[in-house]
Amino acid sequence: MVRVNKMMIIALLAVFLLVFAGCASLGNLGGGGEASSYGGGTNYVKTSTPAPAYAYDSSSGTSGQSAGSGMVIKTANAVVEVQAGTLEDKYARLKDRITSLGGQISSADYYETDSSKNYNIVMKVKPADFESLSGIFRSLGTVKSMNSNVQDVGEQYTDLEIRISNLQKQRESLLALLDRNGTLSDVLAVENELNRVQTQIEIYQSQKLDLDRRIGMSTVAVNLYEEAPAVDKNVLLPIKEVGNIFLGALGFAILAISAIAGFGIPVAIALGVLYLAYLKFFKKKDASREAKEKKK
Repeated sequence: MVRVNKMMIIALLAVFLLVFAGCASLGNLGGGGEASSYGGGTNYVKTSTPAPAYAYDSSSGTSGQSAGSGMVIKTANAVVEVQAGTLEDKYARLKDRITSLGGQISSADYYETDSSKNYNIVMKVKPADFESLSGIFRSLGTVKSMNSNVQDVGEQYTDLEIRISNLQKQRESLLALLDRNGTLSDVLAVENELNRVQTQIEIYQSQKLDLDRRIGMSTVAVNLYEEAPAVDKNVLLPIKEVGNIFLGALGFAILAISAIAGFGIPVAIALGVLYLAYLKFFKKKDASREAKEKKK
């Protein structure tokens, strides 16, 4: 009986210790998660889900994800071979077709090589007409190659909008500070900061405008060419060789004239002197003969 009582007492003590330990641990959990000034024990730090890259802007009513849909820049480049002798006509047809779709030719550079005549064309088309370009090119000739690229700029566009909006709010706050009375140094500091903010706004607005243009009109580069007829280079002398022959002949002529002039001028002077002396001598002889005849 005594042994049973001892066993019961030990069991009750064990249960009491377990209950006490559980209450102590619950107390620590209830008081944790804040600063350590609440007493000893383990600190439990609250964790949260990371915020999205673009926060909600209450002034514009848009979130960072809203502008991603449809904010793409489309570009393409192609090489199209047309039938020989039709390059000018095909270029005119392409220009008319792009213009009729509301696009435009930004630049067109013509050049020739030994084997081809080419137009390098850069044009702008509406994104809705982007997919129809392959059909237009095939109607002109043989499409040798065509590559297209689609760039999603939704996040970049939204980032610019948020930056502009935040800077505009900062500008409003700075303008309000200027209306308050302050020292000259305070006013100058506010004006310098205002100029910096305004400059940054204009930079971001320029970048946003560039994106608007590139999104609104797709850029396409085309090399339109035709094979040129082969030319036998052995028939025609190269221009460089003809020029060398001409320059050589001209130099020889100048040297010949100089040689003739250098030899002929002294000889001509000598002959002229002799001729004058001859005339003078014979004039004297004739004069003396006439004088003798008069005396007779």
